[in-house]
Amino acid sequence: MSSVSAASTTGLAAARKAGINSSTGQISSTATTTGLSTANAVAPYLQPYIRQIVSIQTEETSNTALINAYQTMQGLLTNLETASSELQANYSTSANAFNNRTVSLSTTGSTSASSVLSATATEGTPTGTYTVVVNNIATADSIAGISYASSSTALGLATGTFTIKSADGSAASSISVNSSTTLANIESQINAHSSTNGVTATILNVASGYRLVITANNTDEAITTTNTSGTPTTALGINTSAATVAAGKPTYLSTAAAASLTVDGLAVTSSSNTVSSVIPGVTLNLTSASTETLNLTIGHNVASVFTTVNTFVTAYNQWRAFVNSNEAVSSSGTAGSTAVLWGDSTLRTVSGQIDNALSFIVDNNSLTGIGLSLNGSNQIELNSSTLSTNLTNNFSSVQLLFAGDSTSHQEGIAQSIYSTALEYGDTSVGYVQTLVSSLQTQNATHATEVSALQQQASEYETFLLAQYGRLTSKITANDQEASLLTALTSNNSNN
Repeated sequence: MSSVSAASTTGLAAARKAGINSSTGQISSTATTTGLSTANAVAPYLQPYIRQIVSIQTEETSNTALINAYQTMQGLLTNLETASSELQANYSTSANAFNNRTVSLSTTGSTSASSVLSATATEGTPTGTYTVVVNNIATADSIAGISYASSSTALGLATGTFTIKSADGSAASSISVNSSTTLANIESQINAHSSTNGVTATILNVASGYRLVITANNTDEAITTTNTSGTPTTALGINTSAATVAAGKPTYLSTAAAASLTVDGLAVTSSSNTVSSVIPGVTLNLTSASTETLNLTIGHNVASVFTTVNTFVTAYNQWRAFVNSNEAVSSSGTAGSTAVLWGDSTLRTVSGQIDNALSFIVDNNSLTGIGLSLNGSNQIELNSSTLSTNLTNNFSSVQLLFAGDSTSHQEGIAQSIYSTALEYGDTSVGYVQTLVSSLQTQNATHATEVSALQQQASEYETFLLAQYGRLTSKITANDQEASLLTALTSNNSNN
């Protein structure tokens, strides 16, 4: 908000000294010319400017109070929009708390279900129970070469080359060796192209010495090594086509194999231990084989919905407290001290639409029926026990109450409140933002007007002070001449 300039403030102070009412500019007491300062004489002429500035600044103050109230309203509606959106979104939308799922595993045997597999379910996955038996898990091809005394000394190999890749590798890597090659050299060459050859090499220090171990990056993918010059794979003991160890056949630490399991009695194979194509929306992560039957249950995430409903209640109650504050009436029947938006049509419209939504009945259910009731202040009180019971035993009805029923074309409570909060509270295109922007534009215009009036008042004051200064000088000079003439006249009379 703009402030009155120093010049205008000086004039205002002078006006008060001269007995001029700063609000009306009228003389409220007789001001004599005797001892009247130049500033006091100028002050009455500045009052029109001061009155205009005070009037504009009063409107600026009122506008600022409205802007602050509307912006608080926006924030509360935004919170309500967010809270209600998670209770009203379409079935396929991940933001909907009703779509969250829990996954539980159990078995009647002694084996821990979690040691056999884990599982996750995406939002909106149909609930239900499945039986799963993991016969075998998928394994990766892993071969080990012969032992050497060191990983960093020359192996004394004959010059040669070989290629290596796994079945799903995009390109075989060519590995070169000679008399100065070390195990570390070979490991480095293989791993330099691990992303394309599909294998990873490591050197293990075991009791028998250092051994080169090559493992396929993915399960159920066989490794193939092929000599292209000389016989380096035979010398290293990693010749995958050899029939005997003497011919360079490697030691197979594990062989490529697919996972084998049954789901609801149906046989399933998978090249990976991550199985996501059998039960829609469910991913199984296999960790070990077991003969026991596991029960896999996909359920509604009741705890998540309870938390979301509680968040909605908090957001609504904060909104309602704001409405109550702006509808407060004083003892005299006028707007209360906190009621900046008292009688505001926008607040009344939004409040009415939200209150109407709370009274919806969908599928013969209401807020009161699921444990949410309004108290004397029109705020929601949540009965945790009743809500939990309804979410456990009557989940779909609670969902329909909030999200609506497209089949019967019934709008849900959260669905309606979300639309209202978005329409009015959105800080980009909401109706309240239009009001805020208009008031901010008015205040910007007022600031320009005040600045112009202050400049005009300052210039006029400077002009008047100069004029009164010259008049005062003449009066002073005339007084001095009069005094001199009086003195001369007195002397002549005495003579």
